[in-house]
Amino acid sequence: MATLRIARTVRFFISSLVSSLLLVVLVFGQQKDKPHTAARTSGSICGTVTAAGSQKPLAGANILLTNRFGGTSTDTSGTFQIKRLSPGTYSVKISFVGYESKQVDEISVVSGQPATVDVMLIEKPATLKGITVTPGRFTIMGEEATTSQTLTRREIETLPQLGDDLYRAVQRLPGMASDDFSTKFRVRGGEYDEVLATLDGLQIYEPFHLKDIKGGAMSIVDVSSVEGIDLMTGGFTAEYGDRMSAVFNIRSKQPAPDHNRLSLSASFLNTRLTSEGTFNDNRGSWLASVRRGYIDLVLKIMGESDLIRPTYYDLFGKVQYKLGSRHVFSTSVLHAGDYLKVFEDEENSADSMEASWSNSYAWMTLHSELHPRLLARTIASAGKVTHDRWGQGLWGDARYLDSRTNDKQKFTALGFKSDVEWELSDGQLFKLGGELQSLDAEYDYFSEIWDYSSRWTPDSTYYVVEDIDSTIVNINPSGEKFGAYLSSRTRLAKPLTAEVGVRYDHCSYTEDDNLSPRVSLVCNFGERTSLKLGWGHFYQTQRIDEISVGDGDTQFYPAERAEHRVLGFEHALESGLHFRVEAYYKKYTDLRPEFRNTQLLMSPFPEVEYDRVLVYRSEATSKGLELYFKKISDGKINWWLSYACAKIVDDVHMVLFADDILGAAINRYMLNPADQRHTLYLDVSYTPNANWQFNLAAQMHSGALYTDFSIRTVVLNNRVYWYWQSGELWGSQHETFSRVDLRMNRYFNVSRGRFALYAEVLNVLNRKNVRDYEYQVHRTPTGYQLIAEPEHWFGLMPSLGVTYTCDL
Repeated sequence: MATLRIARTVRFFISSLVSSLLLVVLVFGQQKDKPHTAARTSGSICGTVTAAGSQKPLAGANILLTNRFGGTSTDTSGTFQIKRLSPGTYSVKISFVGYESKQVDEISVVSGQPATVDVMLIEKPATLKGITVTPGRFTIMGEEATTSQTLTRREIETLPQLGDDLYRAVQRLPGMASDDFSTKFRVRGGEYDEVLATLDGLQIYEPFHLKDIKGGAMSIVDVSSVEGIDLMTGGFTAEYGDRMSAVFNIRSKQPAPDHNRLSLSASFLNTRLTSEGTFNDNRGSWLASVRRGYIDLVLKIMGESDLIRPTYYDLFGKVQYKLGSRHVFSTSVLHAGDYLKVFEDEENSADSMEASWSNSYAWMTLHSELHPRLLARTIASAGKVTHDRWGQGLWGDARYLDSRTNDKQKFTALGFKSDVEWELSDGQLFKLGGELQSLDAEYDYFSEIWDYSSRWTPDSTYYVVEDIDSTIVNINPSGEKFGAYLSSRTRLAKPLTAEVGVRYDHCSYTEDDNLSPRVSLVCNFGERTSLKLGWGHFYQTQRIDEISVGDGDTQFYPAERAEHRVLGFEHALESGLHFRVEAYYKKYTDLRPEFRNTQLLMSPFPEVEYDRVLVYRSEATSKGLELYFKKISDGKINWWLSYACAKIVDDVHMVLFADDILGAAINRYMLNPADQRHTLYLDVSYTPNANWQFNLAAQMHSGALYTDFSIRTVVLNNRVYWYWQSGELWGSQHETFSRVDLRMNRYFNVSRGRFALYAEVLNVLNRKNVRDYEYQVHRTPTGYQLIAEPEHWFGLMPSLGVTYTCDL
């Protein structure tokens, strides 16, 4: 209810402004581009990019203006053109995956004449380190993002998405599943807690803002601070441990030499300020980003601030310095804070809640080149996460207290981590490393649930307290975790490379000692075709802050395990079309009991709801087939398409219901609530010139599974009573979800900087996608009737934003 209230009020506020602002943008843009002003005073840079030696054109090469703003990419013939440039001197950087990047300086642009730049790129040596041996890997942004299987920075920043969030952008890749409210995603059936998220090598334990809204409304890492992302959706190698499904590696931005830059952005969800630059003859650099969300201010203007107050902010800072010629030292901090207050006042209930989160991380990193073939990275870190929740639920015209909860949690981590890469020869690469963590957690939990019985008189019905179910937990677990790995990457033959590794993980508070073997194999059939295979065991230790104390649980369980089997095939056509197909099979074993809600999926206090169940599973399987196409054409129209067919099945042997007394022996296979059989994404971008870009994003996927309800009646003492009757657990399915989003991006180059303006509309067709049902019981002359009122995901939602970036 709180999230829907946010959506409605923000939408009304935006709608009142969007039409007028769009008109101003379009008129201003047209005036800017009139022939008598633009054509007479602008020039251009054009040219070709080819491979040295073979002279073949390189389609999709990235062309970036390094001392100004703008850029483009080459078409299928290897040619490019950057138009509407003011007279002056320019520098461009040309990059293409697998080739040495090249910088061209002192390019003189004059009015009405093109400056020609023809570049030949030299192919990089085929080193073992540069080979991707694992299937299911996507490299996003950065220089490698020029490959057709990835998303470029411009694509990430121009996709229609709520809040310009990088997590929402990558959700459109194959194997990913998500919903409108939450920015967290599932990977091949695995929940987000099975994803290892890191920032510059440091694990981020709680990477989302407003986690009490469906698990997280936005990432705490702002996209303006990000250089690139490595996403591995399965079969990853031995250096990544303690997670069962995926790895999400974020790399912070590295400032360009001799450039100090400031960027300010504002939208209807947040404002951010980013600063970056270098000092001491480029030996040192800094990066700082601050972001503040102001949904609370929008709601205050709308007069809704007494009902819901969501606030969030985050900051990231990094200072890096070169120590001599072989060592680079950096120190980084990341902090995020959230506060959410909700007060519901409806006809038959009044619920209130307050929640706050605090995430703080600080770490120091030393990159060392001990030898040209021997590299090391060492990280010392400290982290602290706190979470407070308070709330109560009332019913019966707000006269009766239904539940009350007070939850305080704290988690701290001290860590030391070291990784080494040793390229023994051109055909042999060793990787080894280890990590030690000291962990502490504090749980202080209290909740009460009131159970009433009715008393009936000829005049009225009243209720008396039958029972109060209390849960009180106060524990302070602590312990250590240790992990170590060793892997060897070997070129078995010219087209065939294999990596074999093993990982050991120990956890003192769960008494786990796990050994994980892993194998990856890639066979390259020429430059454009590859076949990849991955297999391995992936253990996941229960985190020290993951005890379900709200459900009365106080113990740790042994590590869960997943076995991955992945087979992938990739091929790139000379026309610029990249094709990828991947099949996977993932088997879960050693699963701990899982608490789930069968109906109330949006509750901020799921542990006290009537639909709470405890599911015992012997094992689970997730399998699927993924297709991915991406087309890079002439630089104006590009598109990518992904489709996934998947199935997630649980082997359930028992379900324990909320009263802790009634248990049902199931002993059969059931679809997992996260099962999403078919998922289709289509994204199209049209870039007529460097100043305009238009994006369309469409998606369609199978409806979510849910548990239906009905009512039954019974006659006692000549009076009819009704009670809830649950249907088959997750035996019903919502209708197919579909949505189309549009976004327009407009760029204005000004003195020393650039304005980037966008206007977008999510769910432009205003499709009513059913999220859930609200059940109400009505008394009729013949008995009782159950009414199911549908609740929907976001409807039509426009948004606007502007970014100003300048060189200092």
